[in-house]
Amino acid sequence: DSKSSSSAGYVQATETSPLLQAKHLVASEPDISAKGGGIPEAGVKKYTVYPARFVILLLFSALGMQQVQLFITYGTVGNETATYYDVPLNQVDILAAYGPLAFFPSMFFTSWLLEKYGLRVTVLAGAIFETAGAGIRIFGVWRGSYFAFVHIGQFLNGFCGPMMAAPPAMVSERWFQPKYRTTATAIGASAGGVGAACAFLLIPYLVRNHGMQTMLVWQFGISAVILLAILAYFPEHPPSPPSASSVAPRVSLMASWREVRYSKNFWLLSLAGGISSGMFDGWTSVLSLILNS
Repeated sequence: DSKSSSSAGYVQATETSPLLQAKHLVASEPDISAKGGGIPEAGVKKYTVYPARFVILLLFSALGMQQVQLFITYGTVGNETATYYDVPLNQVDILAAYGPLAFFPSMFFTSWLLEKYGLRVTVLAGAIFETAGAGIRIFGVWRGSYFAFVHIGQFLNGFCGPMMAAPPAMVSERWFQPKYRTTATAIGASAGGVGAACAFLLIPYLVRNHGMQTMLVWQFGISAVILLAILAYFPEHPPSPPSASSVAPRVSLMASWREVRYSKNFWLLSLAGGISSGMFDGWTSVLSLILNS
């Protein structure tokens, strides 16, 4: 059914890349992507998965890990930050607030970006904001008024937060079979938590043994490498879909909102997720300051 596949932006794989050449046929299933949702004449359609799906998930997870590491950087070395920049501790506390403050306006921008331009552009925009924020912070290594660069860098990092939080389900839908999507989504969504754990181990070690400047340069370097990798290879979707649901028609953002805004289950689920993640992000970003006060 090449017509329905091409209408969704998929084409038959002809690439010679090893990531796309070694493909595996998925068990046949009804083709719900056909017009009207009906089953075509053949009744079933074979779908394809590619080894590249693991590269895509790895790149996205690395981006999410790095974003959270940048977010809680100064909270893990609060006293060292205050001493190094010669600022009061409440200035360091403010840095943790940029995450949720920037997240709110960015989530509308991210929703529009995903719907208008798709997965690749959204993830790439997140990588650019993340790398720019990490780079700007380096200008703040000088003391005094240059601490303003740290504020700008942290705000940019907070702004790209929704660009890491929103796409995991889309990544798994575009690249993975239905039976593996829950696992793929969980890996992408949990990357931030792994990044936070790594930050509490790595950042204090780097600052106390190699200095603040070295730590900031290392973080910028890692962000830049991830950005370059995404620029080099992070396609919108594979050459052909992994399942029928991957090419099923999608409801628009506004139509989805009108459908769920009065749903009790939607608000309960949103509150459960928002409160748990908000408490975790809020406490971890200032945990070092609390324990040292």
